[in-house]
Amino acid sequence: MLKSKYVKILLFSLLMQVVAFGSLQLVPANPEFSNKLFLFLLNFFFLFLVFSFSSLVYFFLPKKEQFKEPIRVGQLYFNVYFSSFMSVLGFLFILYDRAVMRGIDFSSGLRTARYNWLATPGMNFWGIAGNLIIPLGFFSLFLLITNYPRFELKHKLLLLFSCIVSIAGLAALNGGRSNVLIALFVGVAFFLFSAPKNLQLKKINLIYLFLMLLSILWGYYITSQSAAMTSDSSYRTLTKLGIEELFGVVGPDFDKYSNESIYLCYYILAYLFHGNWTAELSYFFSPKYGNCTLYPISILLTRLGILDQPLTPSPFEMQGAFISLPGAIYYDYGVVGCILLFALIGIFLGVASYLLTYRSLEPITISFCLFFVVLVFMAPILPAYALVYFDFVIYIFIAMGVLNKILFPRSRDWLNYSIESKE
Repeated sequence: MLKSKYVKILLFSLLMQVVAFGSLQLVPANPEFSNKLFLFLLNFFFLFLVFSFSSLVYFFLPKKEQFKEPIRVGQLYFNVYFSSFMSVLGFLFILYDRAVMRGIDFSSGLRTARYNWLATPGMNFWGIAGNLIIPLGFFSLFLLITNYPRFELKHKLLLLFSCIVSIAGLAALNGGRSNVLIALFVGVAFFLFSAPKNLQLKKINLIYLFLMLLSILWGYYITSQSAAMTSDSSYRTLTKLGIEELFGVVGPDFDKYSNESIYLCYYILAYLFHGNWTAELSYFFSPKYGNCTLYPISILLTRLGILDQPLTPSPFEMQGAFISLPGAIYYDYGVVGCILLFALIGIFLGVASYLLTYRSLEPITISFCLFFVVLVFMAPILPAYALVYFDFVIYIFIAMGVLNKILFPRSRDWLNYSIESKE
C-alpha cells in the first residue's frame, strides 16, 4: 500500500506543507500581522479535504488495469532526438534574441541583465519561437526519468544535456529562479509517475541529486547577485529589505549574527515559503480587492489576445509576493469557496492518481496528471499556474501528444513497459 503512486503523492504533499511551515520558523521574522491558528486551520482543511475527496475518487473507481501496448523504441528515440535538439535550438534562439536583437550585456551580471531585458519592449520571431520550443527540455527530463533503463549511454547524456541547457540555460538568460524551481517539483512528479520496476533508482537518484544541488547553488548565486545590486551590498541588508517586501517584519534577534551567509540562507527560505505569511495576512484584509487565483490566468489570456486587459491584482501580486494556494482561495472566495474548491482539487487529484495507477497514459493525459499533482505539491508556496513557465510545460506535453498522434497514430502507453522487451 505504501508503495502505491497515490500514497506517495499524498505523502510528498504533506511533506511540502511541513517543510514550508518549518522553514519559516527558522527565519527570524514574522508576517506583518499574524494569526497562526487561522493558518493552521486553513492548511489543515486544505489537506483534509484534498486527501478525503481524492481518496473517495481513487478508491471507488473501478480497479481493473487497462494498459495499452508500450511505446516502441523507434517512437521513443524520435522523441529523444526531437525534444533534445529542439530545446537546445530554443535556447540558441533566445540567446540570439537577448544578445544580438536586444543588445543585452551579460558581462555586468545575470541579475542586472535580467532587468535590462525586462526594460526592452516587445518580442520578435527569435524570442517567440525560442520560448515556444525551449520547454521541450522538460519533455527530455520526463523521458530521462520515466524511460531511463531503455536508453543507451549516448541517449542518456543527450537528454541530460538538453535538460541542463534548456532549464539552467534559460534561468541564466533570465537571471531568474522560477523555471529551476518548477523543474524540481516536476522532476519529483515524474519519479512518482514511473512504475518502480521500470526505474534503476540508484542511478537516477544520483542524477536528480546532482541537478538538485545545482539548483540550490543557482538560487544562492542569483540571490547573491541581487545583493550586489543594492547600495549596501551586504546580505543582511538585502534580507531585511527582501523580508519587508514579502510582507514580513524582522524580529529582535535578526541582527545577532556576524556571518553574512546566514542572512542569505534566511532570505532564500523567506522567498520560497513566504506564501504562508501572505496566507496569514489574507485573514486581516477587509475589504479585499483584486484577485489572487484568476489574476495569473488573466495575464496569460491577455498576452494571447483573448482578454483586453488582466484582472485587478491583489496587494500581494502588486508587490511581487507569493501567496499559498489555500491562502489565495480564501482571499478570493472565503470559507465557502475554500470548502468547494479544496474538494474540487481533491477530486481532480484523485482522478489523476487513478489514471496514473490504472490506465494507459499518453502525453496529453500525462499533462492533466502533471498539472494537478504539481498544483498540490506547490500549494504551500503559490498556485503552480501562477508561474507562467509552468503553463508552458503543460502546453509542451499537449503539443507533443498531438505531434505523436499525427506521426504515430496507434495509441501506446508511455509510463509502463517491460525492461526486457526492447521492441
